[in-house]
Amino acid sequence: MIGSTFKVVNVVGSGQLPTELAIEPLKEDLRGNSFENDSPQPGLHLQFEEDGPMTTFYKSGKYIVRAPNIEILNETKAKVRKEISRLKLIDEDCDTDFSIQNVVALGLLDVDNINLSSMTIGLGLEHTEYEPEQFPALTYRKPEYPCTFLLFANGKVVIAGADDPEEAEESFEGFVEEISEWL
Repeated sequence: MIGSTFKVVNVVGSGQLPTELAIEPLKEDLRGNSFENDSPQPGLHLQFEEDGPMTTFYKSGKYIVRAPNIEILNETKAKVRKEISRLKLIDEDCDTDFSIQNVVALGLLDVDNINLSSMTIGLGLEHTEYEPEQFPALTYRKPEYPCTFLLFANGKVVIAGADDPEEAEESFEGFVEEISEWL
């Protein structure tokens, strides 16, 4: 089997508050750096520290936390919970149904160059997409894996879609074992 490394680079979780939110007053009351999102889905971004994890609140009461790893996601989730409790938007024991929605990781394979056209055939056309004119990576989806792999010719692999870091790592290890015979 070829050598490889694995690192989680982004974790996204979300929860639902039991109330709708008035974004403008919330912006004034939150502690931390907050600013409104001007995209088609208006919301309020909050960071407790500069360049820190981002929390986005929506009018519906939904909130999303983005962090570089699970530990920081959990720390940020606790800070958000404390802040929204301080504002009396929830009781301390309120269940916001917070869960991880997506884990993004980066894998590196110990290879110099991968022939992605050949890899597409080896992995099976029913599980792969590779259009180098459109995107420089091979996309691999297989029902056995709870995530999608983007394999680049230089050996980088983006792993996205798992809802648990361990699940993403186990899937990556299975993927590496699977492609080893063609490298």
